[in-house]
Amino acid sequence: MRPRGVLTVACIATLALAGCPGSSATGSGAGSGRVGAVATGPGYRASASADFTPPAALAAYFASAVEGGSRAQLQLIADRGLSDTAALVAQRVASQPQHLAPSARAVQSLAWSAGVLDPQPALSLVTANADVPASAVAEAIARDAAGQGYNRVGVGSVTASDGTRVVAVVLSQRRVSFAGDVPRRAATGARVQLRGQLSAGYTVPEIAITDPSGRGERFGLGEGPEFVAQFPTRSRGAWQVELLATGPGGTTVIANFPVYVDVDPPSAIDENAQRANETPAQVADRLLARINEARRARSRTPVQLMPALSVAAAAHSEDMARNRYFAHNDQAGHTPGDRVASAGIRSGIVLENIGRGSSSDELHHGLMGSPGHRANIENERVTHVGIGVVPDPGAAGGFIVTQNFIEVAAAVDTAAGPQRIVDRVNQNRQRNGVAALVTRPELMQIAARAAQSFFSASVPTQQRVVEQANRDASRGGLMFRRIETLATIVTNLEDATGLEPLLNYEVSGVGIGVAQGSRAGVAPNSIFVVYILGYPR
Repeated sequence: MRPRGVLTVACIATLALAGCPGSSATGSGAGSGRVGAVATGPGYRASASADFTPPAALAAYFASAVEGGSRAQLQLIADRGLSDTAALVAQRVASQPQHLAPSARAVQSLAWSAGVLDPQPALSLVTANADVPASAVAEAIARDAAGQGYNRVGVGSVTASDGTRVVAVVLSQRRVSFAGDVPRRAATGARVQLRGQLSAGYTVPEIAITDPSGRGERFGLGEGPEFVAQFPTRSRGAWQVELLATGPGGTTVIANFPVYVDVDPPSAIDENAQRANETPAQVADRLLARINEARRARSRTPVQLMPALSVAAAAHSEDMARNRYFAHNDQAGHTPGDRVASAGIRSGIVLENIGRGSSSDELHHGLMGSPGHRANIENERVTHVGIGVVPDPGAAGGFIVTQNFIEVAAAVDTAAGPQRIVDRVNQNRQRNGVAALVTRPELMQIAARAAQSFFSASVPTQQRVVEQANRDASRGGLMFRRIETLATIVTNLEDATGLEPLLNYEVSGVGIGVAQGSRAGVAPNSIFVVYILGYPR
């Protein structure tokens, strides 16, 4: 037993997640009104808790929490759902002989059972063999929550049978208000509805879903801030639902919760926080292995580790740790795509996951429990990953991780590539009621030479290639009133078929050249495509 009066403060490195820009998973269920009835009944407590008054016995702790938030530059508001979560945490800790803190998964599970929709709450745990001073709560929050953007707080306190006083403080980020409660249960075929409004500064809401089979869907909900979404529950099991939006730090998880379809919600996870004594390098290695395990389970090709991409990922993790923020966009406004490009890596796909947690297992489980992050991990087009792990200064023994996923092109048949592109473009033109493009031999030859020159020893810029091809195509009195030349760098020929000028009804003739190679400033094995568009006289 600890000596009388000894105070222990444990700030648990519960997993924190941000969003996943550029995820390519799509879905068609948004707004569908054709399947089943609307799911209703007891659900998550989605309404605001502005009327919540903390219990008198905890008033001093709440006051200290708000004070600590002020010192950490947070504006904390007492929240009923988080207070119920904190009470459950405190009861759980007090009931165990060693008074161990629950894991991040267990805290999330307890929050869901208390009706909380916010993404992974953070936990600070304070224990003592005497009354816990209220100031300890303020000190814990001021030290560990700075820069994390929390705005809601709950407090729970229990005295264990051995006299130990346990105070649990649970913090979360509330950035959406829902109109009415959100169902926690539904029947197969019912439609789950979400209706609400994003907080100021957040726009472009999206919903991401993982169904019980592991299949992911993602679809947009307009510009916001108001949104309405619904999706059909087509099968039994747990459906993981995530709301995302674009904010100051880029795409961000706004809410994350399961809906149980014709199955009972599980009991709260009985799991304690465990320090794995891992080094950052070990965490990175184990995360790579877990990523590829998840990909193999979905019949995806394993990704390869790209050292240069890991350096870029580690730089972002270090910047977040040093400047005490947690977001995809850094404080200078640079996006994941900007950072990858600055590292000299070009790709048609750049996806990013960021997370905070106490171990590789906790980090991976949390990322896989988020439909948007899971979609990045399982994306069928990505081929390489960079993983950067650093110690988390806000949680002893915890880590901050950045995962960057890109696509590096496989070898393509550059001779057959132009016709493949033309065929796909003409399919798109036909769907839009536009006459098919006709390949012109003279334009095809010029475009082929131009594409090949991009990877030549002279290493011309993309702009120089375009200008030279345009001059060559404009000579000789070709039968066009105007020539337009474009070029793009892609990692997949499919990406080369969607340029808007290719659908222009005024264009009739085309020349396309495809080359593949490596050079400074582009990803290895990049595909360079030149388009010469002819406007008839």
